[in-house]
Amino acid sequence: MLTKRTLTKLHTGILLVGFCLHSVSVTAQSNASSAKQHLERALSYSAAKDPRAEEEYKEAIAARGGVFPEAWEAYSTYLAYALRFEEAAAAWRKYLKQTKTKVSSIELERRKRLDRGTLLRSRYDDRQSMSLEEMLELTELVDGFGSTQDAVPYAERVAELYPQSGEALVALAKLIQNGQRDRALDLLNRGISYEPNKPSFYVARGNYFFWVQGNPRTAEVDFRKAIELSGGTNASAWAGLGDSLARIGRRDEALAAYRHYLSIRPKSAAHYDGEIRKSIELLENNSSKP
Repeated sequence: MLTKRTLTKLHTGILLVGFCLHSVSVTAQSNASSAKQHLERALSYSAAKDPRAEEEYKEAIAARGGVFPEAWEAYSTYLAYALRFEEAAAAWRKYLKQTKTKVSSIELERRKRLDRGTLLRSRYDDRQSMSLEEMLELTELVDGFGSTQDAVPYAERVAELYPQSGEALVALAKLIQNGQRDRALDLLNRGISYEPNKPSFYVARGNYFFWVQGNPRTAEVDFRKAIELSGGTNASAWAGLGDSLARIGRRDEALAAYRHYLSIRPKSAAHYDGEIRKSIELLENNSSKP
């Protein structure tokens, strides 16, 4: 039989355990709240391009004991935008390891691109020899993860090293076409003159005529040339042709071009389907009006 003294000690022990568990629970809730607040501030600072964002990301992750997949994901994006590919890749791996959702092929591809950016950026910064293809790939990665403004110096360097490469000239033209319209058109024309049978070059110039100059009739010519050279397989040319024909007012032809685009576009371009379907819907609705 338990004595009164033993019962008192047992009761006291139970109260202490309960108090400790409560304290742990309160601490955990406090840390979770703190982590959320730090992440919210980090996202706000990131949107404003405020360098204080980085410390807030670190504080958010630390408040969760390093286990905070949402923060790792956002922090990786922040680092990638700053072209800190190696750190961004490490943060992305943390996210992939901790996330509770099934990792998608797109997320795995992002990891590969960050790793590739790490390698190419390191070689570029160390002034190691790089091929035309590697330089263009790095330019594309910088443009994709960072900004167009970040990518222009890389594209300028490629064009300087390979002045007779149509790929280098067209890549630069696409990056500067909104700010240096005349130079961009000259680069596009030169690129086509060096490689006149490249469908993608005509798509690039068609996009320039349509979006920069606002000239759908001239753009139509280039998109049709791209379709001809590709044997009808260049999906981007069909989308551009649809845009041009719609702007001109040739509804039925535009609808046919858009629908053909949807029938041949690669899986990697599926995220544009919504825009194309919306264009089709607008054309169909306009045709029904008296």
